[in-house]
Amino acid sequence: MSTSYRAQADEYRRDAARYYARHRKGAQDAARYYALAADQKKHARWLTSRPDIWEEFAFGSPADTERYAQTLERIADHELKSSARDYASSQHYRDLSKVYQNWADEQTARVEQYKAEHLAECKLEGCESFWHQMEVSA
Repeated sequence: MSTSYRAQADEYRRDAARYYARHRKGAQDAARYYALAADQKKHARWLTSRPDIWEEFAFGSPADTERYAQTLERIADHELKSSARDYASSQHYRDLSKVYQNWADEQTARVEQYKAEHLAECKLEGCESFWHQMEVSA
């Protein structure tokens, strides 16, 4: 974990982007598996009408093909659930990034306000503080 609010916000933003990319890949993989399962089911229906080629061309039976399609659907379901979790994580880190960015902005504003108040005091009292030296050198 970083010591700066701004650096932590940047880190959370990168985490959000990484989880979002995983979410998109998982969703694409799930769609691909669902499409393959649909093709296998269609193939099983076709095989039902052609029992003469089940063993001859190593197509397997329609039941084998249907089981394979169900396996593909389970894989797709898993990918989809994983994708949903990654999306939730992405949103969580995006929200954290916003919170830390706001804290960083508030901290910067407080420092600027303190600096302005201190420089005003220095002009009255003629002190040589850190902020005064920074203002004079700039």
